[in-house]
Amino acid sequence: MQTIFNDRSQLDPVLASVYPQGAFVAFSQCLVGQANPAANLFPSGPLAGFPLPNCTPSATNPGGNHTMPAIEVSAKAKEWTPAISADYKITDNSLIYASYSKGFKNGGFSQRIFPAEIATPSFTPEFVESYEIGLKNELFNRRLRLNIAAFLSDYSDMQITVNEGIAPKVRNAGAGRIKGFEIEGEAAPIEQVRVNFGVGYLDAYYTKIDPSAAPVTLDSKFAFVPKWTASAAINADVYEGSMGKLTLRGDWSYQSGTFKDAVNSPQLFQPAYSVFGTSASFTDRSEHFTLTAGVTNLTDKRYLQGGYVDLNVGGAATASFSRPREWFLKLAYKY
Repeated sequence: MQTIFNDRSQLDPVLASVYPQGAFVAFSQCLVGQANPAANLFPSGPLAGFPLPNCTPSATNPGGNHTMPAIEVSAKAKEWTPAISADYKITDNSLIYASYSKGFKNGGFSQRIFPAEIATPSFTPEFVESYEIGLKNELFNRRLRLNIAAFLSDYSDMQITVNEGIAPKVRNAGAGRIKGFEIEGEAAPIEQVRVNFGVGYLDAYYTKIDPSAAPVTLDSKFAFVPKWTASAAINADVYEGSMGKLTLRGDWSYQSGTFKDAVNSPQLFQPAYSVFGTSASFTDRSEHFTLTAGVTNLTDKRYLQGGYVDLNVGGAATASFSRPREWFLKLAYKY
């Protein structure tokens, strides 16, 4: 359809004479209320499939011009979300802690497409209970800060997006668990150099799946949840004198492969990738002005950020990608 309507020079005069408001407006208006939505002025050819340019009012569509019945729905949530934590200082430079919390993600409504469905599909809140233990350290006369944490999160009434026909709908159809650990720290081997680093591991899996979430199964992978992540950055003061201070920075981040939808469409699988950046900052002697120039996504890596796949019904697959390599220039003033 998209290819057909790109050639506006051939179709516009025909469409304008039959559909003064536009073909797609007429098509949308006649989805509801028309006795025979499949009827069309053009039984064959490039315009085949468009409905008659008239709409019949009905009980749920008095004006005959809405793709959805004129109804009003609402949803609300009132939940108890407790949290508790405790810590103990082992030494002046070491602290252990433990915490528990409960949270939820609010429910809502799915956009529907099919007029026959009178009740607007809704979904209830998703819940999570999280447990975490950790250790915080400052070592080598505070030249190294090292934090270690292990955690476990249990999810219930998980909101999973699946397709029904050509309509993506959210269902409370699963339970799952995410467990893992994180190590992050900061080091200052010499006064002019600071290094930040971190690594994280996640083991995410479903513990229960309702049949309404098909084709999602217990073996499906969580969307947007990489097994491994890592990052590092270095800041070096390469000049400090009467004019001010010049600092150079380089950073790196890594993410292992992930799917970008719940049904694990192969078209939306992003393999592991790394992103690099660099910048230089000059701060004047008064420390009021800082001028920074840099480059993001230094290697111009294009990686998937999200998308939608419906090859069986809609015959389409779309995806959004990361921003390309970009440079920036920033001037900051501090009072």
